[in-house]
Amino acid sequence: MDAVLELWRHVVIFSQYLKSLFQVHFVQLKVLLAIPCIPQKIYALSLQKQIISTGNHPSTEDNLKRPSLSPDELVKPLFEELNLKDEEISSLKSELEEKDKDLEVFSQENEKLKKELNEKMQEISSFKAKEDETSAKLNQIAQELETSKNDGFNIKEKLEATEKAKEALENEMRKLRVQTEKWRKVADTADLQ
Repeated sequence: MDAVLELWRHVVIFSQYLKSLFQVHFVQLKVLLAIPCIPQKIYALSLQKQIISTGNHPSTEDNLKRPSLSPDELVKPLFEELNLKDEEISSLKSELEEKDKDLEVFSQENEKLKKELNEKMQEISSFKAKEDETSAKLNQIAQELETSKNDGFNIKEKLEATEKAKEALENEMRKLRVQTEKWRKVADTADLQ
């Protein structure tokens, strides 16, 4: 039973690990999807800068054309954001590698626990078979005891009947002895006369 609880505990830990692993992958996916949007973000930031500096919204024509920023001004924020994204991706990759290592350890431990569980289940099956065998033997012995009791009761009845018959025969023999003794005396008396 302890092995089953231990296995369950590891299954819960493993499921929590998988949940965190999927969260890491989700964040990494969001980061990767955000990278193509960086130029649009830069454009939006430049529009905000234009609104703040001029105090009015750009016209539709202005929205259609790109702001007149120097290439350095466009590239610098892009590189900074890309560097941040690269660092975040590297961090996520290292976390992912750690999680993969943890997953491998948990998988091995899970396999070990499954093996132990199978061994325990086999032991339980073996004990149950032995218990069934012992129960069958106990039932057989109980039947034999009941038969012996019945045989003992029958033997006791026969013994009592035999003892009664023996007493009756002994009484008959006594009577015969007395009768024989009487006849002998009568015969002795007849011989003497």
